[in-house]
Amino acid sequence: MAFAQLALQSIEFSHPGMTMPLFTELTVQFPFGWTGIVGPNGAGKTTLLKVVTGELEAHGGTVNRQGQALYVAQRTNDPPEQFEDFIWAPDATVLKARLRVVEDWPERWDTLSHGERKRAQIAVALWREPAVLALDEPTNHIDADARRLLRRALQEFGGIGLLVSHDRALLDELCSQCVLLDPPSAVLRPGGVTAALAQLDNEETSARSANDALRRTETRLQAEAQRRRVVADQKAAGMRGSKQIKIPVHDHDGRAKRNLAKVSGKDAYAGKMVAQMNQQVGKVAKQRAGIEVKKRYETGIWVDGASFMPRDFLLRLPAGSLPLGGDGRQLHFPDLVLGGTSRIALTGTNGLGKSTLI
Repeated sequence: MAFAQLALQSIEFSHPGMTMPLFTELTVQFPFGWTGIVGPNGAGKTTLLKVVTGELEAHGGTVNRQGQALYVAQRTNDPPEQFEDFIWAPDATVLKARLRVVEDWPERWDTLSHGERKRAQIAVALWREPAVLALDEPTNHIDADARRLLRRALQEFGGIGLLVSHDRALLDELCSQCVLLDPPSAVLRPGGVTAALAQLDNEETSARSANDALRRTETRLQAEAQRRRVVADQKAAGMRGSKQIKIPVHDHDGRAKRNLAKVSGKDAYAGKMVAQMNQQVGKVAKQRAGIEVKKRYETGIWVDGASFMPRDFLLRLPAGSLPLGGDGRQLHFPDLVLGGTSRIALTGTNGLGKSTLI
């Protein structure tokens, strides 16, 4: 394996037609071992893998990369490059056995299951010994047995690995750090995805609490400023009225009090207090502006001005059965209900009928 080094400096990138850049001033250095690339759909996870490995060229900044870099796509439509060479290479024997790759697979690629294709894809990538290996959703559509084989093989990879996956367990098992993407920025955090997201959640909770406390303070100060403004206006009106009242020539006490108010500025005291209160409101508003509060939505897809369906259910499907192929097998399912915010996982080995049920 060639000497590995990978660092991104001030990377900028946007896809054609985007109104905002996907990455701006993205700077991160990747250590040896596996790094999880985490973020919501559309955050740029696959794009980042392609920029890192040279599949896409950044529009700004530099990618400092030494050694061979390979990107392994999520799709398995085509056999991997150098598949034939791998099959007959003497030094590929251990990998073929570990990932159960069979010698006739190149001739019958179209008949292989997704799990078999994925094992072959990753076996070839590991055999090529890249310095940087970027995997895009390696466990999608594979069963538990294939996942276990892949995990064991990936744990022995000695270079810099980047992993995009919705498989949280795999990210926790393999990764010693995660890059959390939140366009146009990103942050590198230690630990697997569970620890990284827990730290992010704690920080966002603290930010929301601080913002809420400052908002309450700002509201209270604004109310007090308004109250003092009314008092100041009343006093100003009173002073204007007092000037119109003629004080008798011999009323020395009355003239003295009015003159004292003019000299000492007591009639302007309320106005000064309003100015001070407004100044405090401005300080609190500035503090709030310095706190970044992220919006997190309950549904996976968000449309501005819309929310999830408020109905009790979107779909009710009575218990029944579905045919699986022509051999008489049946998939029996219970009563099914989908709500407006339901998130449902369909699990099971390949061929049990998950796609058929969908």
